[in-house]
Amino acid sequence: LYDSQGISPDMIPGMKIPDDFYARVSEKHEQKEQVAATKKKEEIKVGNLEATKALYFDDYKKTEFSAKVLKIKGDIVVLDKTAFYPTSGGQLHDKGTIGGAEVNNVFKQGKLILHHVYNANFKEGDTVKGVIDSDRRIQMAQHHTSTHIINAAAKKVLGAHVNQAGAFKDIDKARIDITHYESLSEKYLAEIEKEANKIVKKKIKIEKKFYPRGEAEKKFGMEIYQGGAVPGKMLRVVNI
Repeated sequence: LYDSQGISPDMIPGMKIPDDFYARVSEKHEQKEQVAATKKKEEIKVGNLEATKALYFDDYKKTEFSAKVLKIKGDIVVLDKTAFYPTSGGQLHDKGTIGGAEVNNVFKQGKLILHHVYNANFKEGDTVKGVIDSDRRIQMAQHHTSTHIINAAAKKVLGAHVNQAGAFKDIDKARIDITHYESLSEKYLAEIEKEANKIVKKKIKIEKKFYPRGEAEKKFGMEIYQGGAVPGKMLRVVNI
């Protein structure tokens, strides 16, 4: 009920709520993201390859690209570069085709981006064309941005104590969990919706930039970690 309808357990009289309820919800969604090929404990041995160049940072509307096949191991394909977004940040991976073969899953393993491909008919060393499902990509990107806009709107309406406690973005819906001391009334929900729509209608220019971790923290504060810990020395900040 919480996932599908947004009904918090404290809204149901007599409901016993475990202390780690929201942690369990977050864990459940993390498990959903870890489909077959993303088992963290079973690292896929692909050898010592150069880091995959991620093309999706440059232009999320770019849904076609060419790349060289570096490694094929079973159904796993590693390219020298890719525009396929891997499952991360509460957002599910892109889908599409590589060399005409269906891409079922995309995930990161260290410095590499691995593609789970059905019935690949190409070989290592080939140059292949990648095509991403553009409708899915745009919808997921919009859902991802929307969660941050709603978070900002909620902070403005409810107060500075509001933080993101969890989030999940899929093709048909998205969800954001926020910290607050009571269930939201219809009045507050309407105010948050109104504030979020005001942000959208402003058509604010979006700045996308990589910062050294120290500089990012100094410029934006700890709010950049609301979605959880971010690995790496360089952080990509999307500033709306």
